[in-house]
Amino acid sequence: MRTYTPSTQLDLHGLTLQQAHEQLREFVSQHQQAGTRQVTVITGKSGALLHELPRWCTSLTDIKSCQAATVGSYSIILK
Repeated sequence: MRTYTPSTQLDLHGLTLQQAHEQLREFVSQHQQAGTRQVTVITGKSGALLHELPRWCTSLTDIKSCQAATVGSYSIILK
């Protein structure tokens, strides 16, 4: 039987802020429960998502750190 391994990358392009925040919470929770240590979140090179993601990360208790990986993406370390 194959086990399901969720993707460690989340692309938030094209989502509203509300949708993106919800997707981030679900993604982080899923990966924290699966024991994943690091994930990547793509916000795009400009816009509100790029600026909101770090703030959202500070409010989620499953996130240890959130740092810009490239322009338009963040590397997130989970607890």
